[in-house]
Amino acid sequence: MSKFILSKIFYILLFLFPLSSFAQLAANFSVSDTVICAGDTIDFTDATTGGSPNLWAWSFAGALPNFAIAQNPIDIVYPTAGVFDVLLGVLSFFPADTDTIFVPGLITVNVCASPLQASFTVVQNPICAGDPIDFTDVSTGSGINGWSWSFEGGIPSTSVSASPSNIVFATAGTFDVILEITDGALTDDTLVSITVTDCVEALNADFSISQTTICAGDTLEFTDESTGSVVGWNWNFAGALPLNSSQQNPIFIVYDNPGNFNVTLIVTDSDAATDTLVTPINVGTCNVDLNISASSTSICIGECIDFSDESTGGIITTYTWNFEGAETDNSVSPNPTNICYNAPGIFDVTLTAISNGNEVTQTFTNFITVSDTCGIPFANFDFQPIVCQGSCVAYNNTSSNGAEYLWTFTGASPATSTLENPNNICYNQTGSYTVTLLVTNGSFSNTLTQPVNVIVGPSINAGPDLAINQGATVNLSAIITGGNGNGDFEWQPFEEVFPNFYSQNVSISPN
Repeated sequence: MSKFILSKIFYILLFLFPLSSFAQLAANFSVSDTVICAGDTIDFTDATTGGSPNLWAWSFAGALPNFAIAQNPIDIVYPTAGVFDVLLGVLSFFPADTDTIFVPGLITVNVCASPLQASFTVVQNPICAGDPIDFTDVSTGSGINGWSWSFEGGIPSTSVSASPSNIVFATAGTFDVILEITDGALTDDTLVSITVTDCVEALNADFSISQTTICAGDTLEFTDESTGSVVGWNWNFAGALPLNSSQQNPIFIVYDNPGNFNVTLIVTDSDAATDTLVTPINVGTCNVDLNISASSTSICIGECIDFSDESTGGIITTYTWNFEGAETDNSVSPNPTNICYNAPGIFDVTLTAISNGNEVTQTFTNFITVSDTCGIPFANFDFQPIVCQGSCVAYNNTSSNGAEYLWTFTGASPATSTLENPNNICYNQTGSYTVTLLVTNGSFSNTLTQPVNVIVGPSINAGPDLAINQGATVNLSAIITGGNGNGDFEWQPFEEVFPNFYSQNVSISPN
């Protein structure tokens, strides 16, 4: 972004915010370097004083990238030589404040001719015979495009990789490693001697435990992880049965009583040297005391809650939660999340846990209160899903917590309404349409959409006129076309028809 565009943005900000509010913010910055070589990078650090900036806009002429919005842009690359400007604009929303700083010709970029200097690092030196070693080229200079390595006593003995890895020195001794680099015209080389030794791993007692906090009566397993030429193991399990073991990996060590105890391992190598490790074990009574917490205990309809287990005194292995009144009424998670309540009321939460083989249940009575008076609107209305072509209908609004209403009637006339209960909504064309109600109250909104099908109305033919003798019976048959195919049918008038005759002998069967 150019200096002109960035300045224009801040002039707009000056217009939007009164000048009286721009009394504190003072844009400023520092740079990691001002004179560099082409292709080098610079880090910029915001040093603005006063106020609390929320937005930073940087413009770096001649750089890549040439614009940034980070507070402290780093690795800004200047690929070509020249003298370049830097512009910083800062903005604070609260209190409203803005300032800019423009430093012309701050950055000087030179074309630097860097001489070749071969150099490399090795992971470790001295090293152990047979270990794989990695070498990393750290040579300096411009345009390096070739590497030639020579590893005296190594396998492989040569490499043309920039940073070769897994070079093995199979025997002990002192060996020379030579690196020669080239840029296609010039070369440079370096030699480093490395020492390879026959390493003997030091004796070190170590072990892991299946668990370090257990309940009285539980069993433990111990796994030896000692290093060195170990030939003997001497375990002592204070407070446990058995008390001692000479196995490398003892199992079924039982702690019957609660308390804090030490586990001691003494290892011995082939030279009769020893090393010792002591690790504490905590054995609890495991009488669990159930307790819970929630992200909130008083919410509005439709909101959700995260629950957390706060139980003490034991190790729970199985959780069963029951959430009265919630959309998801159960969970087996230690800490259930996103439990939502869609109906008002005061509800219990029950937690059942299994600890040390025992089931414990606790009901937290009246723990959650869900209110329907939080001011969140809920859109709802009565509607006719099927309307005859050419008919007009009225819509009865049954929404709650609404202050303003916007109706949208696709396929109808009028197409919109802001009345609470609009009527004379007419459908003149057949088809599938929707009715949408948007309910707002100034803070929240809610929308409901329902389908409406407009159909051709039914056509009824009661059949030809009939003349019958008094007292005779007759079947009447109507021909009905169009419509939805479902409905109620009523014959009129029947004032002169004897009731028993009507109920038993008149057949109404629309075709």
